[in-house]
Amino acid sequence: MARQGRYHKWEPIFIFLLYSGLRIGEALALTWDDIKFDDEIINVTHSLAYYPTATGCVFTITEPKTRSSRRTIPMLPNIKEILLRIKKYQVANNIISERINGVSGFVFVSNEGKVLSYKKLNGRLEVICKDISKQFGIDFPKISNHVFRHTFATRMLEAGANAKVIGDILGQEDIIKTTLKVYVNSDDELKKQEINKLNVLLPQNLPQ
Repeated sequence: MARQGRYHKWEPIFIFLLYSGLRIGEALALTWDDIKFDDEIINVTHSLAYYPTATGCVFTITEPKTRSSRRTIPMLPNIKEILLRIKKYQVANNIISERINGVSGFVFVSNEGKVLSYKKLNGRLEVICKDISKQFGIDFPKISNHVFRHTFATRMLEAGANAKVIGDILGQEDIIKTTLKVYVNSDDELKKQEINKLNVLLPQNLPQ
């Protein structure tokens, strides 16, 4: 997928999901105003919802489901590189995103400036999985966008990251209340320290 070819254009969003732990709706709702390159943080303040209708799909911007969903997460070097690459491409090709509920400047858009849908991304993943199975003669399991968030959380835990911080980064309180039962305070600096532990378990050299 990383090489120039059939699926190359989907690489940035999938890598972003893997290295950020964001819900798909949160990632697709990000605007460039949410991306703070100098501070190396990402503000998660809303989500993109998708509703199929008889005449097509309808998008709307929604508020976070819970108080913990509204959050700030550190920007890993790989994420920063991906975002800078996307920004450069959009500027060079004069891509201007559509406006939804008064919001514009979306990060993940098509060449026509249309926001992406989780359904389309899941469809791409399904095709990719089928092609992997065919190419290598294996029964590669079907996956969805959520697997990136699950992998992020799992690898963070395996790296020994602070459980409270993982919950803060994921914007998911129940990871503490119902599963890990760990209660500690976390600030932005501690979040950055803990998320960097992911570098141990995920490759850092991105394909060019």
